[in-house]
Amino acid sequence: MKLLLMFFLILKCNSISLNTVSKQIVIPGVINGITIIKYNAIFTVKREATIQKIQFQNEGEDLKYGLFNIDTGKILKANTLLKKGNYALEIILPYSFEQEKRKDTLQFTFSVKNKQYKIAKEVTTKTRLHMR
Repeated sequence: MKLLLMFFLILKCNSISLNTVSKQIVIPGVINGITIIKYNAIFTVKREATIQKIQFQNEGEDLKYGLFNIDTGKILKANTLLKKGNYALEIILPYSFEQEKRKDTLQFTFSVKNKQYKIAKEVTTKTRLHMR
């Protein structure tokens, strides 16, 4: 049993690696623009996988996201089977002071060969981006 558990842990670690997860406050350059909070994640897929859901750790709401294949330059739909390669993911939320100040951890649920794996990573905060 222990050997089987170790195999799944190795599979999990070798299938997907989260490189960076960050958030940034984006301030519009026009008077009527809307300030947003943008989360970015860069990750590497080593075996075919599908993103099942993304949420803040210890919260139940699934987050909507945009997905981009860095290697091919293509925008992908959610629930697309991800092949071996590098990917970027973006989550955009309306601005709130509480959201800006809190320490976030994003939890990614991936499916690899019909098995679900959860990977969580603490979010780093980047400087504010002022649009022109």
